[in-house]
Parts: sequence; C-alpha cells; structure tokens
Amino acid sequence: DCTHALCNAHHLRELTRAWEQDDQKWALQIKKLLETINREVTDAGGVLNTEKSQKYRQKYRELIKQAEIECPDPPRPKGKKGRVKKSKSRNLLERLRDYEDDTLRFMDVGVPRRHALMCYVKCSHAVQKMRDGPSEPPCRWRLQTTVSCVG
Repeated sequence: DCTHALCNAHHLRELTRAWEQDDQKWALQIKKLLETINREVTDAGGVLNTEKSQKYRQKYRELIKQAEIECPDPPRPKGKKGRVKKSKSRNLLERLRDYEDDTLRFMDVGVPRRHALMCYVKCSHAVQKMRDGPSEPPCRWRLQTTVSCVG
C-alpha cells in the first residue's frame, strides 16, 4: 500500500524561480509557508497535531486563492482550438492547487526520512540515494519522493 506525496524540494526550486524570474509574489509566500511547516514538523517530531495541521492547510488555501488572482488563467485567443499555453508559474500554481493533499502530506503522515523501500520514485536524487543506501535523505527537505511506502 503506497501513499502519494509530491517532492517539496522540487516545489521550493520552482517557487523560487517563479518569484525571481516571473515576479510572482504568491510564490514567495507559499515557499515561506512550506519552509515554516517543515520546521514545525521537524520540531514536533515528524507529525503535526490536527489543530496546527488545519491552521496551515487553511493558510495554504488562502495563499492559493490570492495566487489565482495574481496569476490567472491565460485568455483563450479567438478562433484558436486546443489547449492554451500557460506559463511555468501558472502550471506550478495549478499543480499546488490540484494536489494540495499530496503537497502537504508531509505534515500529517509520518513518512520516514530513511525508508528503505520506495515503490516508485521520480526524484532523481532519491533514485541515486536508493542505489547508495538509505542512510541519509537525498535532499535537505523532509519529503524527497513522489511516492513512499508507509505502514
């Protein structure tokens, strides 16, 4: 049985890019929030209590709503069919919005940092670490893999 969780190390890099290159203020706010949550989780021993978790989840949703205003869907050109090209920042925003549970899972589920068994890994850092051995996390962030076996 596997629980999905998105790689927040990658999110942090993408949020930094959106802030620095596209001047997306929402990206900096969400980045700071994820870093704050990560510190709280570490201080709490791996899992936040329900009250704190709900507080952070609500703050996350508020920032996503603000981001929707700052980085709206691009307008559909008249007479064009098919998908509309979106910016990297917009794609990131939609991923953070649509996969909220997977993004924030690290604060609610005690996913081990050094779990020896990985079901499926997209993060190349984690793949290399699996080859080398699970003694150290591949990145500084708590959750490196897109899917980790728990339970």
